[in-house]
Amino acid sequence: MPHDALTKITPKTPKEYIWDQKEVKTTYVRLKIFKIKVLAKVKNKTKFVFQAISHCNSESGRDLITKRMSKLIKLDLVGDCYGVYCDLECYNRELENHLFYLAFENNICQNYVTENFGIQ
Repeated sequence: MPHDALTKITPKTPKEYIWDQKEVKTTYVRLKIFKIKVLAKVKNKTKFVFQAISHCNSESGRDLITKRMSKLIKLDLVGDCYGVYCDLECYNRELENHLFYLAFENNICQNYVTENFGIQ
């Protein structure tokens, strides 16, 4: 069964793929609560974009991308490359205050998702 499409329920549809009224209601409530929590977090953010880089002149060209982006929007940049020290407490505080975190890798790797990826 595909997870990204509506599928007609037939007599052959496995029971575990058919949600009853209770499951629909429970899932809806959970999503509403999640949405409320996420919106509350987003409303508290006061800054736009944050990036922390400790390895300069990367092979991936992220430095060039960051430089070009900084001409278009305000970026808050920390790390050895920018001469701004930011310990773990600073880093977590900045993540809480910014809407976006730029996570550009220093190397290009096929089929790799950054370890920085996640819901904060």
